[in-house]
Amino acid sequence: MGQSSSSASEVEETPEVNVEQEVLDLHKVIADIDAEQINYALSVKPKPDEPALISILCNRTRPQLRRIDASYQIKYDKSLKDALKEEYKGLIGEMAIYSMEKKEERMVEYLIKAFEGFGCDPMVISDVVCYYTNAELASIMEAYDKTAEMPLLERIKKELKGDVFKIVTNLFQGSKDETSDANISLAVSQAEELYKAGEKKFGTDEDKFIEILTSASRAQIQSIKEAYENAHKNSLEKAIKSEFSKISRRVLTGLLAPSKEAYIAYAIKTSLAGFGNDKDRLIKILAIVDKHQMSEIKSYYAKLSKVELADALTDELKGSLREATIAWISGTDPSQGLEYTNLHESTPETLLKERDTLCDFVAFSDALAIKRATYGAGTRDSALIAILCSRSRAHLKKVDAYYVKLHNKPLIHEIYDETSGFYKILMGYAVMSTDEVDAMIVKQALDCYESNPSLLPEVLIPLRNKRIRAMKETFEAKYGVSVIDRVNSEISGTMQSLIATILKAERDESKEMDRSDAKDQAKELHRIKVENNMIDEMEFIELLTKCSFPQLQRISYQYQKRYEQSLESLVRGETEGPIENALAALLLTPDELYATALNRAFKQSETDDATVARILGSHDKPFISRLAKKYEERYKQPLLEALEFHLTGHFRVACVTYVASADKIMPEDLKAIVEKLNAG
Repeated sequence: MGQSSSSASEVEETPEVNVEQEVLDLHKVIADIDAEQINYALSVKPKPDEPALISILCNRTRPQLRRIDASYQIKYDKSLKDALKEEYKGLIGEMAIYSMEKKEERMVEYLIKAFEGFGCDPMVISDVVCYYTNAELASIMEAYDKTAEMPLLERIKKELKGDVFKIVTNLFQGSKDETSDANISLAVSQAEELYKAGEKKFGTDEDKFIEILTSASRAQIQSIKEAYENAHKNSLEKAIKSEFSKISRRVLTGLLAPSKEAYIAYAIKTSLAGFGNDKDRLIKILAIVDKHQMSEIKSYYAKLSKVELADALTDELKGSLREATIAWISGTDPSQGLEYTNLHESTPETLLKERDTLCDFVAFSDALAIKRATYGAGTRDSALIAILCSRSRAHLKKVDAYYVKLHNKPLIHEIYDETSGFYKILMGYAVMSTDEVDAMIVKQALDCYESNPSLLPEVLIPLRNKRIRAMKETFEAKYGVSVIDRVNSEISGTMQSLIATILKAERDESKEMDRSDAKDQAKELHRIKVENNMIDEMEFIELLTKCSFPQLQRISYQYQKRYEQSLESLVRGETEGPIENALAALLLTPDELYATALNRAFKQSETDDATVARILGSHDKPFISRLAKKYEERYKQPLLEALEFHLTGHFRVACVTYVASADKIMPEDLKAIVEKLNAG
């Protein structure tokens, strides 16, 4: 798509920017996109599209997955968790479901499954007690007691024996110190106690190990480890391995981890160890943690195992589970980790970076989705409309860039190939730059000037100066002739003077009104009429085309107040034909002019779809929102309702979506509107 040197931002009014709100809106858009793509992937027969599911489910953070779940619920009247349970059974689906659940809900499920059947799975229980804090364990125990038939501590007593029972019970009872500072002298003493209870002693005093390691903080344990190794030239970990049986040894070794992330690295290592590995435990471990922890986990894993975690997963796993777990640990998500950063310590720079990162992600996703909507026999118009009519023009420019990169075809060519009628025209306008749209519409207005002379001034009068200048530049570049040359050669008289004056782009665009000037200007307009016994069109044009829109409102007010006649009635009483309409249009603000034109389009014997497409498609969302408010104010009917009543087919759905998305109505409301239109 060609672009003139004047950017869209130069020719549109710049709305106030709330970056935080934009970021929130983008996260919601991404959740909606993901929900739709997941639903489509689950519907593929004879089995779901697993690569597509992995690419989404395994590359999202826990908050992002929860947003997808919420969006899925709205769109499809069921939770994503239920949909996965029904359509995507297996470890990968379970991993995603676990991640969406609240910590207490997830851990209760882990523990209940650990206690199922003959015996229990002590390593899952170990993962719980070695990872969570005292407060978190108390919360998990409370949730378990409310859910299960037997209180957790009673169930542990029933299922576990010996040292493992003592370790787990101590930790669930909040025995661990959680201060961050270590007592070095105490650590030396504790290291000596452990030596005497283990290596120095015939037999092992297991209770001493359990007492110290289940009560000391992570920081204190690191000092104990260091003191033990310095004094006895052997690591505490090796001492534990030589003194305890397999399960107790693994739990106590887990307590030696310096952080939650270090424990997860250790737990992954033990789940992959041995013949066959423990895949069920692995996916439970991975579901405990979130993306922002992955870098530290991978670093600890490499230190423990002398191999990168991704390489270990590649060696130990196969097929889709291997792909899913590698994606899971990659640490990538649509915000590239910036959502977590900004949640905890945001700056204006990181917020802007997150917004831009999310915009790029949405644009890339939109480019892929548009291709899916147009691929093969038939076009999924609902998907096409959902993207092209709900995005800003600046965003669609990014989508177009990705589309060309991915598919070697400009987006507008795809739209023109797949759509028709005024639906095609609106969709085409949506993806063009504002100056391209304006240039095209001005050319159409010039081409049909003889049959519709009122259209050209209606098109030009509301435009801001920068937008007029950008349009002229693009017009000449695209059509090989300047606008003014065509106007001078094809239009004459007062209308030619009016259009030529507008094309100079000399309107005052200040937002302030000058009351004293407005009084004088109203007197001047009246003087012109009295002296000539009619209005002098050229003098009216000279004054009205230079004033700002707010000033014009003030002049109109002063004129009516002083002479008990509106300026519009004066113009319409003293002029006729196209110039009458043009001078009357000069008295209106842009939103008033467009609202009037839309209402006129609806009142035709057959709705003037061309006008509807032109007005909506030539403006971006902020202005469309103001236009909708002005239309309802003037005609006591919501614009959405008017569009729904007067339009038909895909064009109707596209126009309604275009306007509805400008007001950022709730997605469930937009869903209901679109479903109603499609059903109709």
